[in-house]
Amino acid sequence: MLDEKKLLHKENIEQINIFQEDRVENVYAYAMSQQFQENEKLQKSKFNSKDSKQMLAVKEAMKQITVKMQETIPQNDKEALRGEFTVLTEAYAGLIRACEEYLAGHPHPLTIAGKARKRLVNGTLAMAQKEAAGLSGALLQLKPYFRSGEPLLWGNVLGIIRGVSFDLDDNITVSREGAATSELKVLRTKDDKTYFYKEDEKLTTPKAAIAEEYKNLKKAEDKDILENILQLLDYRIERKQDRYGNVDTKYYHGKIDDLLSIREGEYEPYILADLKQRDTKSVRSKIEEYIKKLNIPALNLDMHHKRTWQLFQEIMPKYWRLRTRLGVSMEAGIGLEQSVSQRNVAASRMAAVFGMPSLVVATNKATLKQKGKKSENGIVMSQAKGKSYGDVWEMARQKKEKIVYTPEAMRQITCLQLFDSICGQIDRHWNNFFVTYKEENGKMVITGFQGIDNDLSFGDLQYRNIRAENMNRLPAFENEGSFCSMPLLDAKMVETMRVLKKTDLEYYLGDLLESKYIDAMWNRLENMLKVIDKSLHKSEDHKPYAVLMEDKDWRSDFVKYNFNRMYKGYL
Repeated sequence: MLDEKKLLHKENIEQINIFQEDRVENVYAYAMSQQFQENEKLQKSKFNSKDSKQMLAVKEAMKQITVKMQETIPQNDKEALRGEFTVLTEAYAGLIRACEEYLAGHPHPLTIAGKARKRLVNGTLAMAQKEAAGLSGALLQLKPYFRSGEPLLWGNVLGIIRGVSFDLDDNITVSREGAATSELKVLRTKDDKTYFYKEDEKLTTPKAAIAEEYKNLKKAEDKDILENILQLLDYRIERKQDRYGNVDTKYYHGKIDDLLSIREGEYEPYILADLKQRDTKSVRSKIEEYIKKLNIPALNLDMHHKRTWQLFQEIMPKYWRLRTRLGVSMEAGIGLEQSVSQRNVAASRMAAVFGMPSLVVATNKATLKQKGKKSENGIVMSQAKGKSYGDVWEMARQKKEKIVYTPEAMRQITCLQLFDSICGQIDRHWNNFFVTYKEENGKMVITGFQGIDNDLSFGDLQYRNIRAENMNRLPAFENEGSFCSMPLLDAKMVETMRVLKKTDLEYYLGDLLESKYIDAMWNRLENMLKVIDKSLHKSEDHKPYAVLMEDKDWRSDFVKYNFNRMYKGYL
């Protein structure tokens, strides 16, 4: 029989780790049970919690602004424009007042739920104050567009306010950096800060993207070659009900795929990847044979022609990357012509809403200006700290160092996985989150995590799609017993999930995402909470399947020495 109290003393932790498996499970169960009992009163009160009148006033004020943002701006009627603008400014004044009254009435919340509400209201107040101050200036920026006659929404004003602007004439050094599917501009400001700028990028087919990239070819011969290569690609999409894109050609088929033997997980068709080691003459002949079998009279490609082969070699690796990107994007439920770059902005904004702005790299809508004129619209990202987890893992392997995590790092990685499930981010591989670290006593100590590259998030994935199956790199949210697969959950984050309403999401993200993507996010969040609530109750053997962890809990010796065997996710 285990002496549970004695075993949980700090000086006995090392002994716990060498017990037989059944004894480890016993201690594990005891610690989980103790954690649950400490929070049990909070759990019960939380299940019956309701928004106070002051909180309801905040949400109603947010809803009024959200509804207003979906209305059309009266462009040709000055009186109507002035009246509508007054309605909007009064709505913002009402939101600011409601937030201030809530904060004054809840100066020192004691419960996790109260702290989550206060954090949410503080964030909403900060956004509302900024937006209210920028309304007039943003409307002036829209006036030149009035002459075009195109309908504009009040949401366009909100989009301008929530963005930033860089004047390239103001001592900003600009360089370029290649990316897998797009080009980044590296901006170094006069105060020596580094940002990465990317033009607004919409999801499109590889054929259309390549046609756009090569549209400035000047020689008639090159244009003719490009037209024939694009005809050979002839990329088309087949999306079935409730099925999301897949790199497998069963769902995404291009005529060239079979010839190039494209295999899932590779970044280039292998027939082109090692041309330096192969007989290119034989490869060219095979491609020409394939073209003949297609029997398309208008298709005319001579692979033994030097310029044709040069362009073909240049285009095909790009085609493969774009093809893979489209497949994964469709798996995430992101439709064609949707902005993928602005989904980084949505992720950054939601991280701030959850009170963890550094959980993903800070990103904003941005405009570049030069010589007094606006040149481009896109997004700007701050520079992530540290290195990718993949690089640090490899460095630790080579140095034969053990990777360990600080309490804050353990909290952050579990929060990131929970956050990605809410946002439907299915592309969080080891190079898509950065870590800060230090080396001490022969160990690689991870001190923090930060997600980057959130293009493939906020699709229309329903909860059922992430429930118990891996969507690309997003771990399943439920285990086989339909309980939460994450045994440790950050209390602040879960309580913020409870406070959020669908209208809140529309206020925070309405200028970035169409309603169906916000609806899908709400579906995921609502169903995740149901599973979490079920998992927090005691099971038949008096153990919870998951516990809520406050800041002090992450620092416990039990979590420190057992995190790796409890956490099953990105690491």
